[in-house]
Amino acid sequence: MNVLEYRAVQIWKIFPPFFILFGTFGNVLTITVLTQRRNRQTSTAIYLTALAVTDLLVLWTGLLRHWIIYMFEIDIRAHSAFGCKLHLFILYISFQCSSWFLVAVTTGRFIGVWFPHKVKTVCRTRNVCVIIVAILSFFLILNMHWFYGAGLKKNNSTQTFECNLLDNVDYVIFFEHYKWIDLCIFSLVPLTVLTSANVSIIVRLLTRKLKTRNQVEPTDHVIAERSNRISQLTITLLIVNTVFIICTPPISVYIIWEKDRNESAETNYDKAVLDLTWAIVNMLVYLNNTLNFFLYFLSGSMFRKQVKELLCRGRNCFGTNIAQATD
Repeated sequence: MNVLEYRAVQIWKIFPPFFILFGTFGNVLTITVLTQRRNRQTSTAIYLTALAVTDLLVLWTGLLRHWIIYMFEIDIRAHSAFGCKLHLFILYISFQCSSWFLVAVTTGRFIGVWFPHKVKTVCRTRNVCVIIVAILSFFLILNMHWFYGAGLKKNNSTQTFECNLLDNVDYVIFFEHYKWIDLCIFSLVPLTVLTSANVSIIVRLLTRKLKTRNQVEPTDHVIAERSNRISQLTITLLIVNTVFIICTPPISVYIIWEKDRNESAETNYDKAVLDLTWAIVNMLVYLNNTLNFFLYFLSGSMFRKQVKELLCRGRNCFGTNIAQATD
């Protein structure tokens, strides 16, 4: 094992436990805070709760499997044919839903900034639940193919069974197209939407700030407080979106060229470089599923207050609603 291979293995062994630990803590605490009575009827809280659930699934189905492989040389996908199919099914749905729940909540914030008079109509709790169910249903149907095309195959060189595509020519051809579909759904389209929405939101806020620069600040306490909530929520979502935009493109770019890996890797050194690159881009994408709670906590004072209140065992120290700004 050369130096690059060693580093790739160490990345897979060292980083996943920390990501899983902190990601689980953060996402569970996020779900607990956002499902409190004061928050559960708000559109933003519902979206972010759904996002936290899918982030948990990503960490526990995807990252945990890789860590077990490198630590114990056990692949949980290879224990049964049904387990192989089910694991792929859940993992792909989790990644895709995570991206699109973020798109949905950002779109809601875009509507709140550009069309504030339509927020209460568009971002009703009922509408948000319908959107979440529609996103989930779409990806459930889209990924049903795993139960047909994936299964256990015997590796003649190692004499072990591996979870892989079955020997079906038509399905293999289909999967070549599906890889591009998944790439667009998971990364390219969300990146485009999030980038466009973020730029639009920033432009709108800057324009609004220039118009009101010479105006007297609102003296009404309720109006001022609501404006502060809107600003904090917008900043939080912009930060979360920025992390997504930074962390997901590398693995997307790598997957595009994955087909040429074996052709380009002519030497052991080339293969080691690819393995190290694969480990790094995976850590980046899983980092995105780990950090959301900490981004909420660092950028939102109202979220911090509710977390502190929760950790104080429910003492009524704070009475703010962190997601009220969108409703």
